[in-house]
Amino acid sequence: MYIGKINRIFDYDKWLVRAADKEEARDVPIGSFIRVNDSAIGAIVGHIQDVPDDYLANEITGETSKNIFINELGEENAFFKVLGIGELNSENYKIKAPPRLKQEVYLLEDEDIREFHKREGEFSFEYYSDIIDFEKIEPEIIVKILDQLEKAFRDSDETKKLIDALKKHTRRIK
Repeated sequence: MYIGKINRIFDYDKWLVRAADKEEARDVPIGSFIRVNDSAIGAIVGHIQDVPDDYLANEITGETSKNIFINELGEENAFFKVLGIGELNSENYKIKAPPRLKQEVYLLEDEDIREFHKREGEFSFEYYSDIIDFEKIEPEIIVKILDQLEKAFRDSDETKKLIDALKKHTRRIK
């Protein structure tokens, strides 16, 4: 499912995606996996809703000749904060280069999530240590990423046990 385009790149693994539909953006869970075109994979680690500053100033200061309200303008923006975690069909979970601005972003389907998280036929979450240390991501956000993994691997009891163990470990981190 198409969700938007890369709007800003902060670093090779930190991106901002402008949501294509600000209403549907509210329904995309934190922890959802995305892909940029056919290569880079990331996880949504935050939502941002905003109104352009110039519209906000007009409403607050009354600098317009018309009685315009933000809700009537429909100028709100919705963004997803994304942590890049790897590339499809890569031997490891490394990002070789950041995506380009305005590249299309899609939610990953469960099948693609499973494929990305299997190495040599086994479940792999080796980027876990990278995201634990990622600039103070709250442990609860990591648990939400694990929730999405659990949903994708719902038919594998063995994998669900591993994910549950990771959740317990993550919740202990302060």
